[in-house]
Amino acid sequence: MRYSYRIACSATALSLVSAALFTNKSPRELLNLVSETYDGLPRYEAEGTETTNLTDAGCTVMFPFKVKKGDTATYPVPAVEFFKPSVSVECNVRLAKIGGISPPSAWAIFEAVNQGVEDVRELPEQFLPLSDGKSRCSVLEVQYETYYQKIGQFTGAVQYWVDRQSHLIRRIEFTQLVHLGEVRTWTTTFEKVSIGVRASPPTINRADISKYGTLVGQQAPNFKLMTSDGRSLELAGFQGKVLLLDFWATWCFACAEEVPTLEKIQGNGETAPIVLGITAETAAPVRDWLKENDRSFRTLVNAQNTFDQFGVKSIPTLVVIDRRGIVVDYRVGFISELQLKKMIPRR
Repeated sequence: MRYSYRIACSATALSLVSAALFTNKSPRELLNLVSETYDGLPRYEAEGTETTNLTDAGCTVMFPFKVKKGDTATYPVPAVEFFKPSVSVECNVRLAKIGGISPPSAWAIFEAVNQGVEDVRELPEQFLPLSDGKSRCSVLEVQYETYYQKIGQFTGAVQYWVDRQSHLIRRIEFTQLVHLGEVRTWTTTFEKVSIGVRASPPTINRADISKYGTLVGQQAPNFKLMTSDGRSLELAGFQGKVLLLDFWATWCFACAEEVPTLEKIQGNGETAPIVLGITAETAAPVRDWLKENDRSFRTLVNAQNTFDQFGVKSIPTLVVIDRRGIVVDYRVGFISELQLKKMIPRR
């Protein structure tokens, strides 16, 4: 099954610089630009509505929402808050019959729009009406790998609309796979968007140890755990190697987004870092998840004590340990491929 995103870019006052950025780039480069823009934002907030039509009831359900990403302590991954929709009596009756509906929010990890891409092409320009006026749009259509479709529960054609000057997403149209082949079409519109100062993603340094409970700049605590396939591994056994410890869980969407990148990073030769997944879950659900999603991500299980040793309070969290066994980086929240490559020690 192929997975399609349609991406559009808008602006009320279109600058020559912004126009050149879009005009002179290939569709794939433009998609990367959107991802890189979100990579460079330490915080952002948006308000809007997510809408679906219940065709058999002849009515529309509109969920107001807010989405925000801030500092690593408060919002390590984008947080979406939905509010009660306002619907007609007919819609209420229909919703009661189907047991209600939950608006999906997997779209919120905007940094990942360029991950798992099979193909991308540019479509004709469009105009997008927003609360601040009509906006000129460029359109991309992107095909994604089956893995990303599955974890995001999407199918068919999906559309993104991205501000042409800021390169931020303003609208998404997608088809959700509900269950047993049933699908539901959604439109997500970001009417108001505010961003923080462009900067590198926040890194927890030694001065933040008391705040975050991390061990940055110190020797990594040793641990001995079992892998999901029943092998025993000890941290001390990897002396002289760069280690990436990924604290995650099978139920965590942002964690699942990172897994293919982590698998790719660990497979680049003798000097590549060793990647170890660490979860508080038992072996059985991890084995089932890896098999179901056809992943080879090595994961250590029953690791709640290790979460406590490394001060991990939320997932995903990525800890980088250099060849001396020193914790040199500590990131909370989704990490894009671009960010991850920058975190790996050169020596």
